[in-house]
Amino acid sequence: MYADAQLPPLQEGRLGDVKHIVVSVSPQTRASFAAKYGLSPLQVARRFTTFFTKVLGARAVFDTSFGRDVALVEGGAEFVERFRKEQSLPVLASSCPGWICYAEKTHGQVLPFISTCKSPMQIMGTLIKEQYGSSIGLTYARSLLFCNAHDFARPDKVYHVSVMPCYDKKLEASRDDFFNEAYRTRDVDCVLVSTEVEKMMADRSTTIHDWSESDLHEEMTKLRRSPTGEVELAGSEGSGAGGALEFVFRYAAWELFGVKVDQIEYRVGRNPDFRDVELEVDGKVVLRFAAAYGFRNIQNFVRRVKTNKSPYHYVEVMACPSACVNGGGQLRPANSQTLSKADLLEIERIYSSVPPVSPDVSSDALSNIYRTMGSSPYQGAAIDKFHTRYHAIETANISGLAVQW
Repeated sequence: MYADAQLPPLQEGRLGDVKHIVVSVSPQTRASFAAKYGLSPLQVARRFTTFFTKVLGARAVFDTSFGRDVALVEGGAEFVERFRKEQSLPVLASSCPGWICYAEKTHGQVLPFISTCKSPMQIMGTLIKEQYGSSIGLTYARSLLFCNAHDFARPDKVYHVSVMPCYDKKLEASRDDFFNEAYRTRDVDCVLVSTEVEKMMADRSTTIHDWSESDLHEEMTKLRRSPTGEVELAGSEGSGAGGALEFVFRYAAWELFGVKVDQIEYRVGRNPDFRDVELEVDGKVVLRFAAAYGFRNIQNFVRRVKTNKSPYHYVEVMACPSACVNGGGQLRPANSQTLSKADLLEIERIYSSVPPVSPDVSSDALSNIYRTMGSSPYQGAAIDKFHTRYHAIETANISGLAVQW
């Protein structure tokens, strides 16, 4: 699958230290650059590929939307099983590290309700370290005729850089749960936020306009073919949060009740960052889902969960108002430290302009992942690789200067 990937140079006398640098980029970061610099998401993706290969020497630049597809499939399968077993409902989405940190430090009682599914960033880390890294490492070693080829197919031979809209993603990457003890390596070695990438370009007296466009690495980039046959980026339906609510709602409606949902019609609450949707079957509400963005909304629904008064089966939770497109690491206008409402609407418009393609576990890309593991969604090896756990942190032991994730 990766036999045509570019191979790293041989470092004389330091064979054991050869690293394959791989970068994965979030669609929210792409949208942020596209909005500020007047480019399309595809143009940004192609220029990022040039920038990271030239500056960091990266061997591949991927799209975390690929990992998000796995996260959506795993999250849907997990919800359906928990719903059938009436186990720890409502299920609370888990991809926002700000929300997870808040829950672990202040609301240990709600931890059993949080989805165990890793975030798209961490799932990309697992895939890059264990599948892509293994394949390219073996290819490299065999090209040099080394007998101990498997020494090059180890997770610690890949250095994974993830580009994110949120500073809290740095904390997420550093969690002990995402550290491979056997190989002493992390799923994500380095997190750069959008503003740090912009500064890296500025330090070279450039902007994204100055970088040429390279072909995308298609192995772990979510793509589709346009009606004219051209390669396009593909996204997920829903807000800048990543589409978990929409996918899980449709998946659960079909798997649990045999209902195909074409249109999702939300009811907006007291503010635009809280909305919900229901599924009715034979006049009875059988599913209630909600989205809660920003800490004011989070505090309100957590209070209801803790008192067993939540009417919802699933809640998509995000710490930032307007979700990840408004992450703290996103680009800012030249004359301001904050994004205006108009700025956010433009980023959201660009983010949503990427055609949505719902993940399909029978597709070649996803079926290959599960076939390699000998598993299926939310079963066996998939739970081991794509799910995690949470830890209540005693408030009395927390120092504001030394928070341990």
